[in-house]
Amino acid sequence: YMLRKKLRNSAKYIFLNSYNMLYEVKQRYALSQSVEKIHVMPFALCTNKHPQHSNKNKIVIVYPGTVSIKRKKYNTFFKLAQKNKNMEFVLLGQLKEGDGKEEILAKIAEYQINNIKIYFDFVPSEEFERQMNRASLLFSDFPVEIEFGKTTEIYGKTKDSGISYLMLRYGVPALTNEEFTNIPKLGECTIGFSNSEDANTKLIRILDPSIRQDLIDRITEASRYYSIENFAQRLRPVVNSIIY
Repeated sequence: YMLRKKLRNSAKYIFLNSYNMLYEVKQRYALSQSVEKIHVMPFALCTNKHPQHSNKNKIVIVYPGTVSIKRKKYNTFFKLAQKNKNMEFVLLGQLKEGDGKEEILAKIAEYQINNIKIYFDFVPSEEFERQMNRASLLFSDFPVEIEFGKTTEIYGKTKDSGISYLMLRYGVPALTNEEFTNIPKLGECTIGFSNSEDANTKLIRILDPSIRQDLIDRITEASRYYSIENFAQRLRPVVNSIIY
């Protein structure tokens, strides 16, 4: 802690992943350095070009990322699959022993779900890309507060979530638990749910063609902000001051 504090106070510049993080840090800590020293550099940037979606007819709901019952929740996702048998659901991550494989398989069997794709082996990047390019909607449900030793991190405030950058990269809106706060400019493209019934109601509403297209247009606009070109221009004076 003391080393981190010393480095923080002596640093010429400090880079954070998002403006949500910047706001939280300013609220939580009394920083000795001026605000001008703090800059935002997102965890990932996009090229302004979203891939062409290969799926035009079937509705595909994708829950991407590491599969772990310790870090994420799955019950609402399974209930959505159970209620919407005409849709395809993809759990886009490997089921592993020790991370809830048996519990997840038991729940799928209990709900008698046969419209969900699961993976028992590592998901190759080509398969990940294929499924993400088919996605009509992304899904995510996880506890926003997590413990790292003596430190409490909060997704959307002190820590970013990968779902944000997947939305930007693939141009797909997301349905998430309402406790999650997305990064700026993506909040309007992220629909929060309070429980499984609420999730189902909002799922149906989001998939209305006009509403979904509006969300996609908003993500496209956000991707211009989170583009390599935009942040290169914003941070050029900072980089120049370090180099020269």
